[in-house]
Amino acid sequence: MCGGRTRRTDAVVISSCAIVIGLVVCAVALVAPWLGVVGNSGGGLCADRSPWGTPGNPPYPGPAGVRAVRWWWPIGVACEGADPGTGVNVRVLPEGWGSTVVACFSLALTFLGAFVLAVQLTRPSAGS
Repeated sequence: MCGGRTRRTDAVVISSCAIVIGLVVCAVALVAPWLGVVGNSGGGLCADRSPWGTPGNPPYPGPAGVRAVRWWWPIGVACEGADPGTGVNVRVLPEGWGSTVVACFSLALTFLGAFVLAVQLTRPSAGS
């Protein structure tokens, strides 16, 4: 015992904190890429993506008929709409894997915390 607390109590507190922090970080990693983009009909985000525009000549404020949608793998915003040249429906996936990596690592932290918490709560206490 150190300061009136046992190692088991410390492990329970630390694993509980890991669960809470992991869930909060995962929620932020999921929601952050989608804030303010989904529902604005593509706007400038989709105007920069191929085939609707190039960095040198984007068709701002955004091509007609192109919409931004939530995308889960990788986490972010995908653009869907007709290709201006062929008319075929095209989907351009999000760029970058940063939010997906953060969400996966935070979920791993959450599951590790839950495992440690379950082990600590199923063990018999030292005083029994």
